[in-house]
Amino acid sequence: MLIPNEPLGRRIARLRKERLLTQVKLAELAGLWPRYLSDVETGRKNPRMDTIARIAAGLRVSIGELVGHI
Repeated sequence: MLIPNEPLGRRIARLRKERLLTQVKLAELAGLWPRYLSDVETGRKNPRMDTIARIAAGLRVSIGELVGHI
């Protein structure tokens, strides 16, 4: 479900929780360090597009859905 104006990190966390994934598991699926994923979810880090694509793949959503452009 798309929530208008939802920050990217919050959207990632919400989608991850909806899929019953831990940060550690999503980080593993996306090939990221869990700490980095945590920093993205809390807004401390802004991921590059290639990282967004990896997170989207780990969540099994399109990049458009992840960034709010579906």
